[in-house]
Amino acid sequence: MDENYTPWPAAPVNLSLDWDSVHVWLIRLQADEDTLTQLASTLAPMEKKRAETFHFDRDRNRFVAGHGMLRTILARYLRTEPTQIWFEYGPNGKPLLGGQFARSGLQFNLAHCKDLALLAATRGRVVGVDLEKVCVMEGAEEMAACFCSPQEKAEFDSLPVDQKDEAFFRLWTRKEAWLKATGKGIGGSLDKVEVSFRVDETARFIHLPEQAGTVAHGWKLQEFIPSPGFVAALAYPGETAHLSCWEYHQEEQFEYA
Repeated sequence: MDENYTPWPAAPVNLSLDWDSVHVWLIRLQADEDTLTQLASTLAPMEKKRAETFHFDRDRNRFVAGHGMLRTILARYLRTEPTQIWFEYGPNGKPLLGGQFARSGLQFNLAHCKDLALLAATRGRVVGVDLEKVCVMEGAEEMAACFCSPQEKAEFDSLPVDQKDEAFFRLWTRKEAWLKATGKGIGGSLDKVEVSFRVDETARFIHLPEQAGTVAHGWKLQEFIPSPGFVAALAYPGETAHLSCWEYHQEEQFEYA
């Protein structure tokens, strides 16, 4: 898997998001004390309150870094200050832009795992992204049975043992990316989203739930290796968009307005 990894470049200073584009950002959540203090100052009271609920400093710092950098990046698109961004939340907790920015057309989704996060941003269409670190999965077959369709389960069981760990996380991230894009909850839906997951197959949707309101080929699915040892997936509806992948650098300087 890691032989396919290519570092992502920094974003251009004059950043713009066209209606036919999708941007994906790699965010590293390790930050020094001064940076964490600055990022914490951009958070809304509700976010600060949630940060205080984490028992371990590591988890609290990751939350502050991820949400602070989310605000910093979105502020560049919206030409505003990070503190001015207002979030609302869907029925299953999916964050959306609220207030004066609700009409901007900007859609986004954030995923995080360990010290990494991915942010996907679009205009005029929903988007979902998921990120996982590949590890040895004890009882992978039993776990896959809980969220795979019968066809997927049979194919997963037929894989060589040394391919199952990566296949498990490809399955999970691809299904989860669609659920996050649509804002649907996990319960009762994962086994109704069928995806390709063999290493020699292009990432694609095979079948989606009937209530999705669209057929599988109406959605695009993209696989990423954002960092060695990780897998990620991006899902969005409509025609194939122009895709750009960047790494966020904390030392970048830019004007929001």
